[in-house]
Formats: sequence, structure tokens, C-alpha cells
Amino acid sequence: MLISTFISLLLTFSTFSTDTGKELIAKCNAIKTSIVNQRGFAPGDLKTIESLRDEILAWLEDEGNEDATVLAAELQLNIWLGDNERTAYIFERLAALQPENESVALAWSRFLLAQDDADTVLIFNDLVERFPNSPAIIIEWARALESNNQFTKAIIALERLDEDDLAEPIAAELYGSLLFSDNRFEDSIAAFEAIDNVAFAKDPALSTRVGRLKTRSKDSESKWAEEVIIRETEEVADDLPLAVIETSKGNVEITLFEDHAPNTVANFISLADTDFYNGTGFHRVLAKFMAQGGDPNSRKGAEGQPGQGGPGYKIKDEHTLPDHRKHFAGSLSMAKTAAPNTGGSQFFLTHLPTPHLDGKHTVFGRVTSGLSTIRSIEKDDQIISIKIIRKRDHAYSPEKVSSQVNTTVPKLTPSLKSK
Repeated sequence: MLISTFISLLLTFSTFSTDTGKELIAKCNAIKTSIVNQRGFAPGDLKTIESLRDEILAWLEDEGNEDATVLAAELQLNIWLGDNERTAYIFERLAALQPENESVALAWSRFLLAQDDADTVLIFNDLVERFPNSPAIIIEWARALESNNQFTKAIIALERLDEDDLAEPIAAELYGSLLFSDNRFEDSIAAFEAIDNVAFAKDPALSTRVGRLKTRSKDSESKWAEEVIIRETEEVADDLPLAVIETSKGNVEITLFEDHAPNTVANFISLADTDFYNGTGFHRVLAKFMAQGGDPNSRKGAEGQPGQGGPGYKIKDEHTLPDHRKHFAGSLSMAKTAAPNTGGSQFFLTHLPTPHLDGKHTVFGRVTSGLSTIRSIEKDDQIISIKIIRKRDHAYSPEKVSSQVNTTVPKLTPSLKSK
């Protein structure tokens, strides 16, 4: 139920053309108050709403009545009635009456985005073209991109703002969180620190929230410094195994961390070399968290429950080793139960840093190309094949700790602290 559309638009219009217009607005406000107090529609409400809508239509059709505020009221009534065709028409009329009013444009975009066939890119390209310097429009666009896992594009969108607008609390909080999502921890901290202390004094909740986010970025920054050194060393040696995951959304190239998780890598390579993963799917995907696959039960026609399958054995944990790798954006990690040594074939790829999983799941690789593909993966998208395109010169035979046909892997959950 959309109540905010009417409220936000009504606030942008301050005058009514006639006393009748004032009466119509008062009636609409009374219905709105009733719905809010009831926490929903009561019997007869929709009939009352339809009657008022018809009364407004008759008034607007009289010659000379083109009152934007009454149009906004009718807009809300149409939304409650689910009359999308009339709603779109009213938005068009409001936009024509006040083409410079970004509140109208934003409300219209939210309505369009709620439709099943919404083209997010087209909608926001039009908005940004019409209001190229509007912080509200740009922030809305960045939020839409973030909701679709497009963190890098959202950062680029926000960086259209000037320095002062980007330091405003709403923009800075979003910007800092997005930078964290892309492993840019130092920049993330700077974005949070750009917020004026006066804003924190006025809004304790903001202060608490941003303080928690900044701490998260600082903690990850120290881990990232260690990770960068390791990656630089690995790039010089240039001998780690490489894999290509061919998915229904595109290819993803992976570097496998044999030096830090040799048994987990041996397991992954041995399964890939026998085509174990071919035709399986991503059976669980959580936006702004990860995509999980590798379960033979996820194949089309498989009898088992997706999420409960495995290779028929378990392998040792390696996240218990003192030099275990950490979870950043694009990490390849082992799915397992809470019990030790319960990994099998299931793995997950992270959309963004997930530090709450460090030391709980074995990170055994990272995406070197195709992170945007991983972030675009949806539930039941397929793994067409996993091919190992480079190995070291030895056999890859994992040490197995038991033989069980099924390995039930619990559902990974995003960190509560990451929201």
C-alpha cells in the first residue's frame, strides 16, 4: 500500500484553487488517517475511496480545474484502487504541470519500478537526463543499483555529486557502504568521516549506525592490507591453479589458493576434472551476500533436496589454519555445517566482504575476472562446466575424512552487522 506517494507530493504543492479543492483534500486526508490507524483497509473503505475518486474526477473535468494538489490526491486514491492505467495518466499530467519538480519525477519512477516489466536502466537514464544535478535523483539511482548488486555502478553514479553533496549524511552513508562492498576500505572510512559532526549530534541513531559501519571498514582495512601483500606475492610467482566457471550468465575466472588451502583446492580440482559440477545450479542466492552452488541435487531431474547433496564424503577444514584467507568481495569459499570437517562439494562466491564468516568457512580462491557476473547470478542459474585451465605438476587427491552419501549444509546467513 502506497501512502507516502500522496504525502510527499502533497507537501510540494501549497495552494488550492478553490474551497472545493480544499474539501476534497480534507476528505482524502481523512481516509489516509483512517487507513494508517487501522493498519490497512476496513470493510467499505475501497467503496469510499472509489466514491471520492469519482468526485475528484468530476471536479477536475470542470473547465479550469487543473489543481496539482488535487491531482496528487487522486493519484493516491488510484494507487489504493490498483488503477495503474489512471495512475500513470495522472503522473503524466503532474509532470506536465510541474516539469521541474523532482519529487513528482521520483514518485513516478517508484511507481514504474514497481511494475513487473520495469526497465530500471531506462527509467533512471530518463530521470538523470532530466535532473542531472539532483542529489535526490542520483541517490535514488544508486540505491536501485545497490539493490541489484551493482555496487561499482552505484559508486560511479554517486560520484556525479559534488564534494559537499556527497558529504551529506544520506549520500555519505550509502557511499561508504558501497565502497566497502567493493573492497575499498580506506575510501569507505573517508566517506563516513566526511559527515559533519553536527549531523551526528542532531541524529544519535545516525551516529550509532555510521560508527558501526566505520568500525567494520576499519577492521576489514587491516585484513585487506595483509591480503594485498599475499596477492602481490602470488602474482609474482604466477603459478597458482586457475579455473573457469562457465555459468548461464557468463564466465568467471578463479585463482585457487593452493598455498593456504591445499586440500580444499585438491578436492575442488578433482571434482571439476571428473565433470562433477557440470549441469548443477546455484541453488541458493542472497542479494548483497553470496551465490551458493556445487550440489548434485541441484541438477534438473535430481531426486535429492538441493542444499543437502555432496560427493559422498567430507573433507578437512582449513579455515582453522593460522594463515587462513579472509572473505572479501569475490571470495570462493567452502559451504559446510557448523560441525568440523563437514565440507564436500558445495561452495559459495561472495558478492561483497563477509567478515562474519572469517575463520568459519575455508576461503580457497578468488574471482579474478567476472565479479559482475557473480553478482548477476540468480537462483537456479546453471553451472555449465568448471574447467581447470592451469595446475601445478602433481596429482590432486583430497584427503577424505568420512564417506556419507549426503552432507546437509545449513543456510548461510548475512551478518546482522552488515546492514
